[in-house]
Amino acid sequence: MCTCGAPAANVRGDAYITFNIDGMDAAPMLRTGTPEADGLVYEEARRFLEPACTHNPLTGLDQVEAGPLYDPTWITALLANQLRVGTLGAALPGGRVVDNLGA
Repeated sequence: MCTCGAPAANVRGDAYITFNIDGMDAAPMLRTGTPEADGLVYEEARRFLEPACTHNPLTGLDQVEAGPLYDPTWITALLANQLRVGTLGAALPGGRVVDNLGA
């Protein structure tokens, strides 16, 4: 279980999040700038992003290093977009990260 988002819950103030897709595990994220063996899986990234958004006003969000046009399966685009939508959902009042990929 990823606890990397726990410190974000203790920080107060406006949040601008830059999420580098390179930190994701290379198996599902087929096209990133620099694939990371044993990187974060979707659920771990979700657990990292949720506390930052539910405890702090989100003022901006960007996501870098995704190369979905080079992924013929479009899995990279699907996961990257799901993380963006979930992060924005968590930023809404009473929001939480939307998880359409899991059970």
